[in-house]
Amino acid sequence: MSSKIRSVGSGELAARLTLGEVASWANGRLDGGDAEREISEVVVDSRRLLAAGALFVALEGPRFDGHAYVRQALESGAGAALVHHGRREEFGEGALIRVADTRAALQAIAAAWRAKFDIPVVAITGSNGKTIVKDMLASMLARGHTVHASPGSYNSQVGVPLTLLGIRPVHDVVLVEVGISQRGEMARQVAMVQPTHGILTNIGSAHAAGLGDGRGIAEEKMRLFEGLEAGRLVVLREVFEAFSDLFHVKPHLVDVGMEGDGQVDPALSGAFEENDEAGETALSELDGAGGLEGVAPGATRRAGETDEEAQGRIEAGGGPEAQSVARRVQALASGWRFELALAEKGSREVRLRVPGAHNVQNAAVAAAMAGNLGASMNEVVGGLERFELSEMRLQMHTTSGGVTLINDAYNADPSSARAALEVLRNFSAGQRSVAILGDMLDLGARAEEAHRELGRTVARHQIDTLYLLGELAKFIGEGAVEAGMDPERIHQAAGLEALNRVLEERLMAGDVVLFKASRTIGLDRAARHLLESVAPTRLAIDLGAIRDNYHALSRHLGDEVGVMAVVKSFGYGNDATRVSQLLARQGVRALAVAYPDEAIPLRRRGIRLPILVTNVQAAEADKIVKYDLTALIYALPVARALQMQARRAGREVDVHLEVDSGMRRVGLLPEDAVAFGKKVAGMGGLRIGGVMTHLAAADDPAEDAFTHRQLDAFDGVLAGLRAAGVPTGVVHAANTAAAWRHERARYSMVRVGLGLYGLHPSEAVGDVASGVRPALRFTTRILHLQQVEAGDTVGYGRTWRCEGQARRLATIAVGYNDGFPRFLSNGGEVMVGGTRCPVVGNVCMDVAMIDVTDAGPVQVGDEVLLFGEATPGGPAIAVEEWAERGHTISYELLCRISPRVRRIFLTE
Repeated sequence: MSSKIRSVGSGELAARLTLGEVASWANGRLDGGDAEREISEVVVDSRRLLAAGALFVALEGPRFDGHAYVRQALESGAGAALVHHGRREEFGEGALIRVADTRAALQAIAAAWRAKFDIPVVAITGSNGKTIVKDMLASMLARGHTVHASPGSYNSQVGVPLTLLGIRPVHDVVLVEVGISQRGEMARQVAMVQPTHGILTNIGSAHAAGLGDGRGIAEEKMRLFEGLEAGRLVVLREVFEAFSDLFHVKPHLVDVGMEGDGQVDPALSGAFEENDEAGETALSELDGAGGLEGVAPGATRRAGETDEEAQGRIEAGGGPEAQSVARRVQALASGWRFELALAEKGSREVRLRVPGAHNVQNAAVAAAMAGNLGASMNEVVGGLERFELSEMRLQMHTTSGGVTLINDAYNADPSSARAALEVLRNFSAGQRSVAILGDMLDLGARAEEAHRELGRTVARHQIDTLYLLGELAKFIGEGAVEAGMDPERIHQAAGLEALNRVLEERLMAGDVVLFKASRTIGLDRAARHLLESVAPTRLAIDLGAIRDNYHALSRHLGDEVGVMAVVKSFGYGNDATRVSQLLARQGVRALAVAYPDEAIPLRRRGIRLPILVTNVQAAEADKIVKYDLTALIYALPVARALQMQARRAGREVDVHLEVDSGMRRVGLLPEDAVAFGKKVAGMGGLRIGGVMTHLAAADDPAEDAFTHRQLDAFDGVLAGLRAAGVPTGVVHAANTAAAWRHERARYSMVRVGLGLYGLHPSEAVGDVASGVRPALRFTTRILHLQQVEAGDTVGYGRTWRCEGQARRLATIAVGYNDGFPRFLSNGGEVMVGGTRCPVVGNVCMDVAMIDVTDAGPVQVGDEVLLFGEATPGGPAIAVEEWAERGHTISYELLCRISPRVRRIFLTE
């Protein structure tokens, strides 16, 4: 087979996966069901919305057993379940495939399905950087081919088979991330992936405990590439030189040369440390002196070399010849500029709009593979230069009419369109889902089939309504009908104006609407038309950062400690529903709210996780039972009311006991807790599912002695309860501060709220909270500009006077009614164009005034940063600065942000 992409026509392979085939490949037995029934997708998480015909795989691990959720999956629409134990009556109606081991069976099924496809399969491994290299490569290849890539960071023993089972005949090339954490795992990955091409990003110290030192890691990872042909493995030159004796095949080498003082990033591993099993990535600090321990020498500069010597060595081709080179790399305000030279394709200047010098290395490696697969220089450069988080990449808005818009109209290819539909499906649980799709351009001869396949995906995801715009989009509709979607729910628009009219007439409050098309189709204009009067003041909530922060904390806690996400008070002002939906998919164990009414919308949106309600009155016991909530109790009247409602409903209710170990707010005193626990344990209809306490000062090192006294008291209660035969269930005491600072306080679960947003309750917590990043960005716009002269006063009360020379002032569209606190008057700061500007005069209800004299050329409409980062990794204003100035805490300030402020959710 040529190294270039060769497509498989739709007639060469039926895109069918049947129950009979699955049973045969898994060496299993079909129990009920039709062997010819088609499987639409394979899933391992019963909390997802399941497409009709989905196969649910009941995996079992040390802390979970998916067999407990088989009945739920089948009742939720799954067509069958793969199981290795359990009786038929436990699972209810539905087809079962019984096997010896579900994980091994899943891998065997994936291997058999992969073997049906004779197309390039690129396996990407390394200690870190896999996800971003994969995404960059997909961006380049998608300009001319139909790409299937691992969703997110699916690179584990479960993630890889799920990726492979997503291959369809329409795909021209497959990109698979491959991760390992123990010796022996790579052999199973190789058997499934059967790669034709490979990328080795680097060799670092991740998973050293399971794989040994750097050489042990390299040996295991290199097993992935043993069967490749020469030139099909892409690797940085320095990785090859450090472990050259381990390479079984001659690789395609890549060099990267940096320019300028301070521009060299010596950490070959970049800024990503990955958790293969969790399948997520989180930012970690670079060791600027020489890279991470165990990492091969720096790709840009060797030990003792100056920048000039390194540049000369690279350009002279010192050592093994490099087939691809990124040279003359220079930092820009918004990323990097460099010259990219690819074997047999010449060279071009590239502007990469992402931060971090490590991403130049990632881009060079990805570009080399794209060229290897036959992508043109235009496709390579275009793919890299569009690799950015644009304003139209998966942002969520809510209109004044209550319609939620998911705007991803920046660009479209089959891979990103499928990902966007997945977002629509996940975030529309319980509400009407509307997909507005336009043409995907630059797909060549495969365009028609790629659009049909996208339509089949729409039908499989059970999208309620489909609107289409463009000549190619009609094939999306045809594919959806072929897959069973009612034609009455599909509408082809004659143009943008016609689409706008139809949407205005037919969209209703509560609808969740996706816009997705190539940018030149103009679908983004329809999204803007619907938004119309989007308020200038916005709170951007980066769901990707929240996801990464959750996984960073989970790694810090270890496998034995679960996370309860605290989403009370509207998710600290950030929309509890969307944050909860995200975290439910990431594996959070439970949610916590303050009052029952905060939990009801979560249940109505399909969230099935346990939800702890921390303030329960006897009069609201019926809500606890009706919505299957968990009540925090410390008083007998509440316990009796819950018992009465539970008996009426004929069911048991989970309760957690609260112990007051020193907070002196609410709860059982330690001396009363055991007796109370015994009474509750004897009450029919109630089940003690947990015991907890609140720590008063876990964020303050000066109060650590008091924190330990609280924990001593709590431990005494736990011992007393257990001695009395009272179940303690899930034990939790730690808040965000204690989760990071006090290992002793973690027990079996921690309660984390503020920490999920990358914020810290104190400086001491920030010092130890590694791998997290801020998820919130509060901005507004300039309404008016004026010049004031010496002696002029500004604002109510004339509290600010222009002294000395004339100053240029801006009025900004935010006031204390929006959550911009009045204590920022006369001295607080905002940021315009990366420059800090002081607030002048008193903050008003709806506006405030700032001095922009030193901010350079400023215009009406320019963005003003209130808090957050000006650019990713760039200058920032922390909400903690506000808190310090106002002698308050960041929790209060976040909860004060008005509903008038438009929330925009970023899903990447």
